[in-house]
Amino acid sequence: MAMNTGLRVGVIGCGAWGKNLVRNFSEMGVLSAVSDIYGPTARDMSERFSVPALSAESLFSSGAADAVAIAVPAEDHADLALQAIAAGKHVFVEKPIAVCEADAGRMAAAAADRNLILMVGHVLRYHPCFRELLEAVRSGKIGRLAYIYTSRADNRSLRRNENALWGFAPHDVSMILALAGEMPKRVAATGDAVPGRPGADIAVAGLEFPGGAKGHVFVSWYNHVKQQELVVAGENGVIVFDDRAEWPNKLAYFPHRGQTDGAAPAPEPIVVERGEPLRIECEHFAECVATGRRPLTDGVEGLDVLRVLAAMTESMVSGDAVRLDGAAAPGARIPKPALVAR
Repeated sequence: MAMNTGLRVGVIGCGAWGKNLVRNFSEMGVLSAVSDIYGPTARDMSERFSVPALSAESLFSSGAADAVAIAVPAEDHADLALQAIAAGKHVFVEKPIAVCEADAGRMAAAAADRNLILMVGHVLRYHPCFRELLEAVRSGKIGRLAYIYTSRADNRSLRRNENALWGFAPHDVSMILALAGEMPKRVAATGDAVPGRPGADIAVAGLEFPGGAKGHVFVSWYNHVKQQELVVAGENGVIVFDDRAEWPNKLAYFPHRGQTDGAAPAPEPIVVERGEPLRIECEHFAECVATGRRPLTDGVEGLDVLRVLAAMTESMVSGDAVRLDGAAAPGARIPKPALVAR
C-alpha cells in the first residue's frame, strides 16, 4: 500500500540487496531517485520504477530527495552518509553502520547535530516474529533470561571478499543486545577459513552480560544446510524463532514442566501475523522522518553492534577474550577481510 507522506527517498546502491529497498520504497510511493556506480543497473532501475538515475553527488546537491537509503559496500557507508547528512538528508544505511567506530560515532553525532534521522538496517529487529519474541521475553513469559543462541549459516557458494562474521552476525548481535537490554561485559570468538580464503568462513562467539545472561553466535558460509535460528532460554521455558520454517511454525514456546519420564516438552506455537520485515523496516524509517521519532535501530544502536563485532574480530585475531567494560578504542578499524557488501 502506498504512503501519502510527501517523503522522497533516493536509494544509493541497487544491487543484490539495494534492489529490495528500491522495490519497497517504490511500493510505498516515496521512491524519487536511484543511484548506482554501475550504469546499466542504474538505468534498469530507473526505467523499471520510473524515477531518475542520478549520481550520489547529484542526489545530495539536488532537491530530488529528502532522505537516502544507502546499500553499498560497508567501507563506503560513512563517507556517503556524512555527505548526505551535510546536505540535510535523512539517512537509512545498511548494516554494518560503518567499518570504523570513529566513523560510526561521527555519523551519529552529525545526524544529531542536524536534527536528522540516522537509521541502520538491522532488518531482523523488524521481523514480526522477533518483535513478538521480544515482547514475550520482556513480559516475563520465560522468567529470568539465561541464554541466547543464534545459528545463521548458508550452503551456497563461499562469498568473495566477505567474512561470515560480518556478513551474518550484525543481525544476531542486534537481536541479542535487544533481548539482553545491555552491552556484554566480555566477548570471546574463534573463526577459521577455507584454505586460500582471507577471512573467517566459520565463526563462533560467546558473550557474557553484566546481568548474568550469556549469548552464543554461530555463523558459517560453509554449511550443509541453510540455518536461521534464534533460541532464547529462561528459567520457565524456551522460545525458538526458526525463520526457515513455514510461517505458522516460525515461533514456538517450549515450557519447562519438570518432566520426569524423559519426554521432551511439547511446543506451543505462538501465532504471529505475517508481514515482510523489510517493508516494516522501510515504513518505520518513513514514520521516523515524518514524526522525528527515534528509530528502533538508530546510530547509537548501530555503534553498539559495531563495538561488539569489533571485539569479536579482535578476539578471533588475538585468541584472547575481550572485555567491553570501558569505552572502545575510537579509532579501531576492522581488518580488510571483514569488510562486507550487503
